[in-house]
Amino acid sequence: MRHKFWFLASLAASCHSPAGTHVTDAAVDVGVDSAFSGTPTVNVDLPRNGIAPNELGVIVDDNNPTSIAVAAHYQLVRPEVPAGNYIHISIPQVGSAPPSTLTQVDFTPLKSAVDLQTAAIEAAATDGHHIQAYALTFIHPFSVDNMSIGSAFALGYLSISITCNINYRSDYIDDDSTKPFDDFQIRPTMILGGVDQAGGIALIDRGKMSDGTFPSGSAYFVQTADPVRSMPRDNSFKSLVASWDSATGIDTHFVDLSAMTPDDLTGKTNLLIYEIGRVNVPNLDTNSFVPGAIADHLTSFGGQLNGDVLDTGSGQMSELLWIAGGATGSYGSAIEPCNWPDKFPNPTYFLPHYFRGESLIEAYWKSVSDMSEGNFVGDPLASPWGKNDVKIVGQGASTAITIRTTWFRPGITYTVEAGDSESGPFDTVGSDVKLDKYELTTIQIANANRAYYHLHGK
Repeated sequence: MRHKFWFLASLAASCHSPAGTHVTDAAVDVGVDSAFSGTPTVNVDLPRNGIAPNELGVIVDDNNPTSIAVAAHYQLVRPEVPAGNYIHISIPQVGSAPPSTLTQVDFTPLKSAVDLQTAAIEAAATDGHHIQAYALTFIHPFSVDNMSIGSAFALGYLSISITCNINYRSDYIDDDSTKPFDDFQIRPTMILGGVDQAGGIALIDRGKMSDGTFPSGSAYFVQTADPVRSMPRDNSFKSLVASWDSATGIDTHFVDLSAMTPDDLTGKTNLLIYEIGRVNVPNLDTNSFVPGAIADHLTSFGGQLNGDVLDTGSGQMSELLWIAGGATGSYGSAIEPCNWPDKFPNPTYFLPHYFRGESLIEAYWKSVSDMSEGNFVGDPLASPWGKNDVKIVGQGASTAITIRTTWFRPGITYTVEAGDSESGPFDTVGSDVKLDKYELTTIQIANANRAYYHLHGK
């Protein structure tokens, strides 16, 4: 599952820096000009690098007008998610508003309704695919007993008595799977919402805007004057910064502000990642985020999506303020987790998966080992590096193909193979592709004249 992939066109040789390309005289064609007589149709099947839109289920609370409006906007902006994938439930209100939290008794019939509708969607799928992930279009309720609402839908209800324990170990963490339900029987879940309806709609627009942009920007990992909240991720912050290459277009920075005032970022632009340990994070309005960016703070109750914790001047800041400040994704705990690093995002897992083209929901979920008490907020399908760019110039034997991708995993040797039929046989063409770091790679293929090309990882 990890190293065998298909491309729909021709590949070529290796490239060891984004600026450099290697052109082989291996012939490969792409079915671009199939209307031209005598031009073979070339199939380049690009690798599956994430959950497909038709594998996302969108859960709507029909008792919540904001949930309905957010879902309608998502359907408008992301029509690639089929209308039949919208799952409808009715969460009983308390007075005139949805509850902040549910009990197991409250949650069980809602989960059963979601399971039944999910099964019906899958039964109707002509290609046999399964729903792999969920989006929730509501921010309340945000918990189910001692679980977050997102994890309750993703994992099923877990009875958690001591919240300061590690209560779940994810096999999905740092895995290359693009089908979490098929492979691990979980459906990662992300809350699609903001502080209000307008905030949820703006989030959706940012997520869509980020797709396939190959952005450049900065990632900041901040040590603060609060060691209880900033030290648990200190090692992972430093490890990511030490290993990441700025040639990717992402500059990474570990910043020790523990002896500074203020001990948070101010005046930063083009932020792609901002991670910090703090009860609240002021000065958000002085910074700006790139579409597709994530930001989170390690504290106890950032995932409690309540209006009374939105004030950065007191209490514990809700992760919704990151979304209001321009981030496309965030994470926070809805239940007291204690400061286990395994309960918060690890950037050494997140950034490589995101950069290789996985969607936000996949990369973020793969960065947290025990998310049973935490809520992910954002556009699940946001995928800034998710587009493999293929350009074809010429026709017939003069066809040249250029592929631009971030998908290669360092340390793996990939061989380009070409054949005249989908079932082969296939011949090796060009040089092996093996990178020693994550990078945006350009591959060129000249004189393309075979019908099928694929990439085989050894």
